[in-house]
Amino acid sequence: MKNLKNIFVLILAFLCVIINHTIGNAAGIEEKYCKVGAVISLNNPNTIYNADNKEIVELIEKEPGIFAIRCVKPGDVYIDAFTKINGQIFHKRLLLHITGNETPVKNTSSQKKVALSDNHQYYNENITAEQAAQADAIAKSIANQIMNNPNYKTDLQKVQAAAGAVAKYAAKGKYGADSNKYYRTPYGVFITGNLTCAGTARALGRVLYFMGYEWQHVNENEWKHQWCVLTMDGKIGYADSAVIPTGVAGYGEYPY
Repeated sequence: MKNLKNIFVLILAFLCVIINHTIGNAAGIEEKYCKVGAVISLNNPNTIYNADNKEIVELIEKEPGIFAIRCVKPGDVYIDAFTKINGQIFHKRLLLHITGNETPVKNTSSQKKVALSDNHQYYNENITAEQAAQADAIAKSIANQIMNNPNYKTDLQKVQAAAGAVAKYAAKGKYGADSNKYYRTPYGVFITGNLTCAGTARALGRVLYFMGYEWQHVNENEWKHQWCVLTMDGKIGYADSAVIPTGVAGYGEYPY
């Protein structure tokens, strides 16, 4: 059955090559450094999600016309990646540098805290240590209230509650840039009321960190909408506190 699936994917890829001559973007080669267990979303090749998987690298169909690459075997691999967006087929050749030295990211659990990487920059140079501590105190308070609430039994319920709590703070603030660039930090969301989606993503991320979740910042430092991606209940999902006043969270691709 698996061989039949692989043959089907190869045939589909071949057909996409033919179609790609007449529609879609020209194929380019992009290098991606991918840990074992990570998944690259092909409808946004710049986004890498964390997921555990021990099989060989394969193309998997996430939904009709949308594919992802699962990086699970160390080595360098060329992949012709195809995705269909708004009826248009796009082709990109990826050179995957798959490394197996890192420890695969584990699924998060309400009972177990997962170490967060140091890549997240919650505060900028305009934020003092005291101001950061003020914002962190609020983030910790939100996290503690959620984690101590017995009504929240699943990761999704907890993350949705976190997204909603941060969104309520955002609803009180003013959307847009400020001279101190507080808008892009948890301090802006929780304290001064200056915010954009960059700030709500980091504020929610700070709460998620204190709840014990590792997360990724989608479109960080880009002029695009930004939100959080994380593992919930063993599934890849999303959370966004810029959706005011309720926030939003769910499994799978964010239908933004």
